[in-house]
Amino acid sequence: DNGPCLSLGMLLATARSYQDGAVNERCELRRVEDPATFFADLETREGPAVLLLSNYTWSVEHNFEVARRAREINPEIVIVHGGPSTPKYEDDCAAWFAAKGDLVDVAVRGEGEITLAEMLLALTDGGGADL
Repeated sequence: DNGPCLSLGMLLATARSYQDGAVNERCELRRVEDPATFFADLETREGPAVLLLSNYTWSVEHNFEVARRAREINPEIVIVHGGPSTPKYEDDCAAWFAAKGDLVDVAVRGEGEITLAEMLLALTDGGGADL
């Protein structure tokens, strides 16, 4: 249920150190956690949040269930999908967005470390990031 901790951990480690810790000043970066703990915490908060999901063949459907529940709890949540089973080609990715509706806000194609850090900075710069 926790997903691949190594890949998500690497994303978080990069985000924590990016631009001398700029992301840390703006965001609470949590450890990889099980969905139940995440949902319980999400229910106690207001405002935007970000959910990172790492898609592998065996985890894609589970990740969509997690995304669905997170969206029910917090309609403002930004749902980010990455990993090897996230579509890589532009047309495939567009079809995926169309098929999955509001369960995908961002699809990271390729390496996600810098993408995540820059996305978090863009989301918190007050300019209303266009994801």
